[in-house]
Amino acid sequence: MNFDPYSISYGRWSFDVKRRLLYVDGEVVRLQRGVLKLLQYLVRREGDVVTKDELVEAVWDGREVSDAAIYNRVNALRKALADDKSPEHCIQWEYGRGLRFFRHIGSRMESNFVGPETTPFPTHQNLPVASDKKEYDEPKERFIGASPLKDWRYILGIYNTFYRTPSWPNAIKVGVTVLREVDGQVAVWTSERGEDRKVGTRQRARYLGSAIFINGRMYVTEQNSERPHSVCLSTLDAPHKYRPDIMTGLMHGSSWRLGGAPYATRVVWRRVPPGMHLRGALEMSGPYPDDTDLIEPTILTSVGSDCLTFHEQTSAL
Repeated sequence: MNFDPYSISYGRWSFDVKRRLLYVDGEVVRLQRGVLKLLQYLVRREGDVVTKDELVEAVWDGREVSDAAIYNRVNALRKALADDKSPEHCIQWEYGRGLRFFRHIGSRMESNFVGPETTPFPTHQNLPVASDKKEYDEPKERFIGASPLKDWRYILGIYNTFYRTPSWPNAIKVGVTVLREVDGQVAVWTSERGEDRKVGTRQRARYLGSAIFINGRMYVTEQNSERPHSVCLSTLDAPHKYRPDIMTGLMHGSSWRLGGAPYATRVVWRRVPPGMHLRGALEMSGPYPDDTDLIEPTILTSVGSDCLTFHEQTSAL
């Protein structure tokens, strides 16, 4: 696609850069001055990751501005572009980095996604399953009502996961999970990272597991590939038609900082932006402070402010 410096277009909209006019379905859409300035700047930086500081400097002339004002202006531009099927199709927040604008970004991640060679996916042989191979190969015999993979293959892909854990108090943990088809079933691969410079602690964990889909919910069982081989269980609702990139639910795990104490927390899975590969999703993982402005407010609300841990209760017994 050739780039016209005076006009750009995508889907239903086009923007006349020279005349500063936005057209949607051939009709002119009037933009507020601030929204127009945001669009002009993002067009100039198309394809680049724009940090919050860069955005404030360019669009607000460096003035102090609240996070809510930034989100409101970005949302106003998304609405003006009238991308009905996916309002975030052209503008995406990339967690831990900033904002990116793109016109031609390819399709969302499909089930035939292949990650970097340096990051292998789980195979049928290394999944933590029962020793009886037949028991794993025929899940319908074990789970009544389990849906065939063809009915929920659209869920496969790469996700950033958001949750709280007693291992990282006063922080929101962001991980990476990949759902991939292996031998006609769903293999789950998860990576967690974290660094606490105050106490000199670094965390690196990988989980392997599998998933099934029953009555509109996905049930995920994973096991840490390193000792002590703890198990993580998650139950998530299928994506809503108005938010096809989001799944929410509950997660049960063990805290490595509290001697393996069990905990439960709300969790959000968000499909990575179109065009982003596994390596980019991994770069965004780690603990984020409660007051971060790099995670969307809707996700912060869904995750909540705390998690339930049984550490004190079990210590008293």
